[in-house]
Amino acid sequence: MIRSPPTAKTMNQSRSENDLIKLCEDDQFSELSPSHITQRAKKRAFSPGAQNSGISEKSVEHIDYRTELREMMNQFITSQNARLETLETHILELKQHCTKIETSSNGMASSLNGLSDQLASLESKITGLDRQRAAMCSHLSALDEKIDILERNMIKTCVEIRNVPLRQTETKQDLYGSIAALSNVLGMDSKLDIRDISRYRVDKKNNSSAIILEFTNTLIKSKFLDSVKSYNKKNPNQKLNSTNLGFTNKEIPIYVTEQLTAQSRKLFYLARIFSKEHKYDYCWISNGRILMKKAKESPYIVIKSEAQLRQLSELSDT
Repeated sequence: MIRSPPTAKTMNQSRSENDLIKLCEDDQFSELSPSHITQRAKKRAFSPGAQNSGISEKSVEHIDYRTELREMMNQFITSQNARLETLETHILELKQHCTKIETSSNGMASSLNGLSDQLASLESKITGLDRQRAAMCSHLSALDEKIDILERNMIKTCVEIRNVPLRQTETKQDLYGSIAALSNVLGMDSKLDIRDISRYRVDKKNNSSAIILEFTNTLIKSKFLDSVKSYNKKNPNQKLNSTNLGFTNKEIPIYVTEQLTAQSRKLFYLARIFSKEHKYDYCWISNGRILMKKAKESPYIVIKSEAQLRQLSELSDT
């Protein structure tokens, strides 16, 4: 049978079929297709039925490629849907975790707010306690000062003679005899106006103690102390010792000072240490007061508390 020459329509149709085949065989299509889908290796055989029905071999191949492409796209969409479902599941799990974290963070925030309120309350209480403590310290300092003044008034006529040896058996008469011997050495009347005399032990190791001598008035006390200072100045190599009190065993130096309260004694000890460290030439006691002088021409300073010594130390350091 003689075929008619190809028209422009059939030529265009053939060209479009060739383009489609080339597109399907291109590398880009192979990149779009999943790796688990195998491509057809051989061309399908042209069935005689298709030839009898007037469909060309290229048209059949075109239909097969379209069917195969549709299947590939369906498989690709199915795989993508599965991936999207997996992603959606993970996202939902993440949302649930975020919700739990948010809930726990809200609980922590509320607990932190409660703790901050408690801390603020504690700070206010501590501030109040600090104020009460400062007021109590000020009140105690005032009470200590008043007590010290009362004690000083009680012992304002007393003299302390330290480092006096102990006798095995000693009576009040023996003590009065020792003071009478000391009065003769100092050039004073042996019959001093003494109200009372007593002894208390100071150092158990050295077997020494102190004698407390109470006069009837402060005038006699001052004359007695002035006589002691004058004697020690006149006899720098032979100052007052135990032989001046009637002890004949051995010569032990004795020290005669005003009797001090416990607080004044501690403060006087600290003042002596301070005067040595900061080169104060004079540190002494007069009428129960602790005095210091930097030099002979300098004005004296009355030491009333340990805080005053700390302030003087800070001023000296600067």
